[in-house]
Amino acid sequence: MKYSIAIILALLSSSLFGQMQPFQKKWGNADLSESGNDVVQLPSGTIFFCGFETISPGHIAMHVSRHGADGVHEQTWNFGLSGSTVPLRMKYIDENLLIVGLVQVPSGDINGFLMRMDTLGNQLNWLSYGLNNRNEEFKGFDVDDDGNIVVCGHVSAANNVGNDAVLLKFTPQFNLIWEYTDTYPENDVAHEVAVIDGNEYVLAGDRQVENGPYNIYVARFSTNGVKDWEYFDFNGYNGGSTDLLVTSSNDIVVVGESAGPTWDAFEPTFARFSGSGEPIVQVYVQSSPFSDAAFAVCEVSEGLFVLGGYGRNPENDFANVDAMAVLVNEDGEEINRRYYHFGIGNDIAFAARNSIETGFLLAGGTGDFDQGFFLVYDYFDELLSLGADREIPLVTVYPNPVTRGALLLSDTYFQSTQITDSQGRVYWVNDPKELIFNHAGWYHLRFFNERNELVGETRVIVR
Repeated sequence: MKYSIAIILALLSSSLFGQMQPFQKKWGNADLSESGNDVVQLPSGTIFFCGFETISPGHIAMHVSRHGADGVHEQTWNFGLSGSTVPLRMKYIDENLLIVGLVQVPSGDINGFLMRMDTLGNQLNWLSYGLNNRNEEFKGFDVDDDGNIVVCGHVSAANNVGNDAVLLKFTPQFNLIWEYTDTYPENDVAHEVAVIDGNEYVLAGDRQVENGPYNIYVARFSTNGVKDWEYFDFNGYNGGSTDLLVTSSNDIVVVGESAGPTWDAFEPTFARFSGSGEPIVQVYVQSSPFSDAAFAVCEVSEGLFVLGGYGRNPENDFANVDAMAVLVNEDGEEINRRYYHFGIGNDIAFAARNSIETGFLLAGGTGDFDQGFFLVYDYFDELLSLGADREIPLVTVYPNPVTRGALLLSDTYFQSTQITDSQGRVYWVNDPKELIFNHAGWYHLRFFNERNELVGETRVIVR
């Protein structure tokens, strides 16, 4: 028997995890081109944000700003006022901030840089590193149990054709210990590195094949810079990696974007490997019929991940590219997603990082100020608790996707239905008879029986 379910919406307030309240902040200067690249929260709750802004035509300065735990902008520092400087990754280590990125030197070449600053905005250490007449970019880094800093990126190839991936290890005082340069014959770049087992390192990047598509590769290195293993499986579809982490269970998770066997648009990708390099999961996290991407990943609880990036938002008929957070389990299966829109332009999240409370922080750029900055804190309230329970059965509803105004059907009767929309608003429908959605978007449905027991869940997209 088919049951239909109708919606009389009653807005409920969500319970809060801890004292932090969700927020969305944007700021910037309409005369400047700006973008945020990373964010970190200190144990005190204070948030630091880094990005870049255009000081004058052709001159980009590094922007570091401090915010309260409510996201309110408190102070900004600019570095690299004498030469273009772009920060790409930032971490809070030993009560200071470490930042890597790229800097243009007087010769015109691009060098990688490593900088340490204190939380009062004072620059403590600085290193610009590169080879003469070649460009070298630092893209990501981590710090091992001995305090050494391992940095990844790429250097323009010796024959000036393409790039070679590099991995470098520095002492805490920024002295070089060793440098590894990949000898792959075509273009390859490294995007992120993470410490595993205390003093070894895993690297993720992209490789080109026959001057055509790119695919991800993953490699593990010993503490002395010797490659232990490498995974590269060319699938013929263009794509690549953007971020990597070592999970609480010591697996390796890599996210990115890729085209696929039946579509040309990019979709977010999620891959999980064992510490010894065996692939466990490699999936697409498909969404709209347009290009979407994952640029960052954080583990918000054991086996539960948030992917940050961008996507075409179904709530506005896919008209805008909006910042996006996707909640997935350890197999890359989507639990839910949320979009963040700041105005009339496109918005992209380049960083997804853990907060000190339950939830995550997003940082990126908004097209609302030519291109400005945005900062988001969210905890996906009900969605986090949903992801923690793997035993709830999936309920089939159809059609899915469903057109606005059309009736949604199920083969199961429910006493009540809880509906969470893509903005985190929660609604309840008791003794449902019909379910008709009048607004496009993503909706998460949880179904309860007469004893108010959770008996199933599903996710619906309305177009």
